[in-house]
Amino acid sequence: MKKRGRSREAGRNAGAGGTAPGRAGAGVTALLAAVLCMLVLAAAAWGEPAPGKVGIRVLHTSNAEGNLIPCPTCQYSKLGGLARRTAFILAEKSRTGNVLVVDSGNLFAVPEGTRPTEAELKTADIIVEAYNRMGMHAMNIGHRETAMGRDFFSRPEVKNLPWISSNLLDGDGKPIFKTWVVHKLGNVRIGVIGLASAKGNAVVQQRWGKGASFADPLLSAKKAIRELLGQTDVVLLLSALSPDEVDRLASENPGICFILGGGDGGTTVRPLQKSGTPVLRSGRDGMYVGRLDLTCVEGKPGFLDAGEEAKLHLDLQGLEQRIAVMKQARENRGGGALEKMIAELEDRKKAVEGELVRVCSCSTETGKFLWSLVPMESDLPDDAIVIHRLKKEGLDQP
Repeated sequence: MKKRGRSREAGRNAGAGGTAPGRAGAGVTALLAAVLCMLVLAAAAWGEPAPGKVGIRVLHTSNAEGNLIPCPTCQYSKLGGLARRTAFILAEKSRTGNVLVVDSGNLFAVPEGTRPTEAELKTADIIVEAYNRMGMHAMNIGHRETAMGRDFFSRPEVKNLPWISSNLLDGDGKPIFKTWVVHKLGNVRIGVIGLASAKGNAVVQQRWGKGASFADPLLSAKKAIRELLGQTDVVLLLSALSPDEVDRLASENPGICFILGGGDGGTTVRPLQKSGTPVLRSGRDGMYVGRLDLTCVEGKPGFLDAGEEAKLHLDLQGLEQRIAVMKQARENRGGGALEKMIAELEDRKKAVEGELVRVCSCSTETGKFLWSLVPMESDLPDDAIVIHRLKKEGLDQP
């Protein structure tokens, strides 16, 4: 029975927006550590929104691939674990009022194009119990979900989960699952759609019936957005798409505010901008939970990156320190080279100050967002109910 994912090269955990610490061989640079620290501190300081604004926290998981226990081979910490993830999400929901919990798909262990074994079905049952306990709001159907087969999704405890797919269709071209959901948090209506790659449809038909298929993601997204017109203030896409499909979708964005997941299951420490649309990835194997904090302003569409504001403050502080050191050196020994370096640093400081003014002034007119990755570290508590089930099945150890 699968307790951990198959071994993968270290680079698989790398995201385009940065590299998060993961399996053995993954390096952590001082710069990355500073950025992670900055984002964690900024997220912790994400207090009550100002009057007229609504604060919302989106918790995101993806590509868990049936992993139940913490990573036994991680170099820096034994990240992950279903019980740890469950306890973290329940704690976040109890601590913060407006919380939306979503998953981008590929939750189960069964590989694409295969049928689940008895061991994989038992693993899936435990995952379903935990995700029902978490109180999910939307869960996208990826190719590992379709590999489980239609019969699995007819089980009451599985049907109870909020599955969506905007592009999985039956032989008559009708959606098999809900194509979107809308949740109202405060006075903000958040629409969620889900897409998976339009591939492997021969296998999909074997598991879901003649003619079943994943339709074109872009066309399906446009259709779902048309149906959502007038019903939402913010639209999230739960993505089990390839990098090329994400690029195509972002370039012709039909009205999506954030793309969560997609790619090869890597992480984005800082948001990856694709044609102006933030792409946010929480990694794989349950080692991280992505946290997207939104401050929504009524009647003001769009979001600015609060993480970018924090980074600009950090850059400005570093430049000021370097300028002070250079000026002290100039007093001690003078020299034209130092004057030139000070002038260049002063120019860079002015540019950062200008960008900071732009970001801060704009952020009073529109919403803000802050993305952070929360590592499921060993010092986080485990959920007692999930741990009990794992121990009962003998699945709490590598």
